[in-house]
Amino acid sequence: MRFSTTVTRRAAAWLAAAALAGGCGGESGPTREAVSGRVTFGGEPLARGSIQFLPRTPEPEGGAWGSVVDGAYAIAAADGPVAGEYSVSITSAPEGGEAEALPGDDSGQADGDAIPERYNLKTTLEAVVKPGEANVLDFALDRKPARKGRRP
Repeated sequence: MRFSTTVTRRAAAWLAAAALAGGCGGESGPTREAVSGRVTFGGEPLARGSIQFLPRTPEPEGGAWGSVVDGAYAIAAADGPVAGEYSVSITSAPEGGEAEALPGDDSGQADGDAIPERYNLKTTLEAVVKPGEANVLDFALDRKPARKGRRP
């Protein structure tokens, strides 16, 4: 049994239309937003590092990650977080390689990371990503260790 060229073309067109209508060939889900900004550490631009936007809601697909270079980061909308509230984690990387743990280092830093863990492992940083806005989010990190409590 042979099909005519017209029938074959119509069937192919119908299948393509059905696939597109069903979401195939395109990304579905929440709209992601572009985010950018500056990261300083002790008043100086962070030379190299990473930034993570960790959702404060149960939707884990809403987060995003990017690199910090010379104090700047930019995450395009295609890879950015969805609108919402986030905890933000920032880590540093030394020039030319991975962070290394220093023997006897009890400074509260992640694996020798120069950035204290209050900005990464136990982050206190927060951000709100708004829909349809520029979302320029700057972070000024202090080099001083967090106070452990008041002294009498």
